[in-house]
Amino acid sequence: MSEKSSYELKTKYGYPLPLVRSALQKACRYQREKEAGYWVMELHDSGFTNYALSTLALIAVEDCAGDRQTLTTVMSILSFYRDLYKDKKAKTDYGPALGLVTLLLCRYKQSRYGDNFWCYINERRKSGWYLEIPEYAVDEHVSSRYKLPHQQKRSWRFWVRVGSRLNNPAPELDIGGSDYSEIMNKFWLRGHPENQDEPDYADLDPKNPDQDIEEKPYLRGVNEE
Repeated sequence: MSEKSSYELKTKYGYPLPLVRSALQKACRYQREKEAGYWVMELHDSGFTNYALSTLALIAVEDCAGDRQTLTTVMSILSFYRDLYKDKKAKTDYGPALGLVTLLLCRYKQSRYGDNFWCYINERRKSGWYLEIPEYAVDEHVSSRYKLPHQQKRSWRFWVRVGSRLNNPAPELDIGGSDYSEIMNKFWLRGHPENQDEPDYADLDPKNPDQDIEEKPYLRGVNEE
């Protein structure tokens, strides 16, 4: 074995770097916060601060998605400090941020559902799962070269009835007011200037998007209401 291939990154106290990373993640999973703090500091004191930031981000998305608000906070802190790290002129103390994030990862609600979901999709794909492009995906934003003959006229009206439908729209109370969809839908139903011959369509049920897409005549002033 060559000297280059046998080279191994080690931390300040002689730990192999991959083992420190694994020990940090397991300590967070088991909520052993003092041990987690030790391993984070070992990375930081060994000059692997950026690696520590990346590792904490990985732990957050893999194991700690049970509390979305805290997850958002963690990722925002890590993103801010990673940007500082990229700017070599920035002088800052990373310790408080590393400590805070480590405690949050050890103390808040845990879930591996994002990682489990990704692995589930991967296993199905490896087993031969193959999807065709669904009919509802071919809308105004798809180039005409990818459209079949019966899809060529699809434009703004198709977008209103099919392409822009939401399965779980937030109520106005949650977003603090109107999302202006009613106003814009009436505008778009007038049709794209270059596609005035586009028909109208029945509203697609987003809970059953694989249903047949039904064309219907467009009646100006009637279908726009």
